[in-house]
Amino acid sequence: MYSYFNNNLPNYFTNYFTLNREMHNHNTRSASNIYIDYRRINYGKLSLKIRGAHIWNELPKELRVLQSYNSFKTLTRDYIQNQV
Repeated sequence: MYSYFNNNLPNYFTNYFTLNREMHNHNTRSASNIYIDYRRINYGKLSLKIRGAHIWNELPKELRVLQSYNSFKTLTRDYIQNQV
């Protein structure tokens, strides 16, 4: 997910995710979150597109906007360890 938002993936993934701000014509609290499509069966719910977006949306915004991959990795690991 970090690589997607920092344009470090192949062009195939350019429009893979949609942000909430692209789905609504008005400002919402979750405008910077990824829009998650509804999936009726577990096969779809366990896909990268759904599960990855759900995990990314749960991270604090301070972690999502980090510029360095190493700092993102370290601070995210610390954040997850403190949540358990």
